[in-house]
Amino acid sequence: MKKFVILSLLIVLMGWGSVPAGAGGFEVAGQSAILMDPDSGQILFSHDPHKKSEPASITKIMVMLLIQEAIDRGEMAMDDMVTVSRHAQSMHGSQIYLQSGDRVSVYDLLKAVAISSANDATVALAEYYSGSESAFVRLMNRRAEELGMENTHFENTTGLPPEEGEHYSSAYDIALMSQEFVKYPELLEMTSIWMEYLDLPNRQAMLVNFNRLVRSYPGVDGIKTGHTTRAGYCLAATAERDGRRFIAVIMNVDSEETREEEMIRLLDYAFRAFSRQSIFRAGDEVETLEVPSGRNPQVKLVAADNLLPYVRRGSSERVELQKELSDLRAPLEAGEVVGTIRAYHENDFLGEVEVQVKENVDRANFLVIIWRTIANFFKNLLSV
Repeated sequence: MKKFVILSLLIVLMGWGSVPAGAGGFEVAGQSAILMDPDSGQILFSHDPHKKSEPASITKIMVMLLIQEAIDRGEMAMDDMVTVSRHAQSMHGSQIYLQSGDRVSVYDLLKAVAISSANDATVALAEYYSGSESAFVRLMNRRAEELGMENTHFENTTGLPPEEGEHYSSAYDIALMSQEFVKYPELLEMTSIWMEYLDLPNRQAMLVNFNRLVRSYPGVDGIKTGHTTRAGYCLAATAERDGRRFIAVIMNVDSEETREEEMIRLLDYAFRAFSRQSIFRAGDEVETLEVPSGRNPQVKLVAADNLLPYVRRGSSERVELQKELSDLRAPLEAGEVVGTIRAYHENDFLGEVEVQVKENVDRANFLVIIWRTIANFFKNLLSV
């Protein structure tokens, strides 16, 4: 079994600063809120992010994600035709007034969910994939668990207040779900549409996005609004400018106008207050370690990916790099993961990157290992 050693380094970079919750006195209205870098999962701002709250139609982020993942696995296709059930037709609230027996493509139903938050289209998709809404809800809860959404439980696909049981999530969990969602440009293409007409059997439906920021705020291309009396007004939004993308979530504010105003403030804060700093880029050498049993006695380790956290502008702070590296033994293969480097400032986690072996290291023959052992013994003896 490989042993791990932990090495801590302190580095000082101009422009670095901690990013604690509520840093700099910034606040937003609402029961809870969060601001995340989706690339690394770094939290840039939070207010009571783990508080359980009803997510209303934000629930449909998980529905769209599961449908897209099923499409990517080849289990269904965008041009599949779905027959609408009486149960789907019975949905109230936001809808496109599907009728039992209507046949509508997966693509059109997914657009109706993404743009107009249509409850009937949501249930039709769930039933088509899983056979029943309840079976699909079980998949939603399983996927939530896989994503680490510890304060989430779904009772239905729509986010409507359930007749039985509890339906809840948290700002942090919604950010995790959104982090997975933004990996799919085809979904963001749908959630960025402001208005569109959908051809249904014998009629047209006008789809209008409840997220008005897709029309008014530069860079916003999603994701989902939510509102019920119990949930208040909620919004999970994402915006990208000049290669920088942020996810922001606000839960339970008192009006649609407040929801929009506070989200604008939060996104403005993200683009204004933070800049990326480069600790490691993929392929950068991060360490050279001994390999006593290797034909080559040393091997270089490289970053497997980028470590480019966001930091607060205009400050200079000490950042701790915690290296957790294995006790290396040959043979080793290029690309083999042998540890992790994590970046912290005080108690704030900034991000992490896996460490890989740069090149193959074959095992040395027995005589070479014996000779190195003897040489190291005398070297250590003379250094005492």
